[in-house]
Amino acid sequence: MTIPMNLKIFLCIFVLLHTITSFSKERVITAKELAEHASSQSCWIVVDDSVYDLTEDLEQHRKHRVGLEEFCGKSGTEAWYTKGSVKKPHSKKAELFLKKSRIGSWEK
Repeated sequence: MTIPMNLKIFLCIFVLLHTITSFSKERVITAKELAEHASSQSCWIVVDDSVYDLTEDLEQHRKHRVGLEEFCGKSGTEAWYTKGSVKKPHSKKAELFLKKSRIGSWEK
């Protein structure tokens, strides 16, 4: 069975458009959903209107775990920029980790 050329073109365009729209749709996380991730077992934190899943970071950050857990399910923007009581910015390594942990934007 031969597929007509116009059907092939249509299918290619359909797949391409579906792929593009799938990548461009960003997950929007509500305050209710964010609040459901307020523990060390599932720790999502807001920084600058983006939501990050820092559950994995809690294990790596044992020294400051209590400080991080305080912001699970909440905004930690100010704490991110001041490192809490330390009052200095995070390292470039921490910034890269944060970027990799981004899971969506926060719906205020």
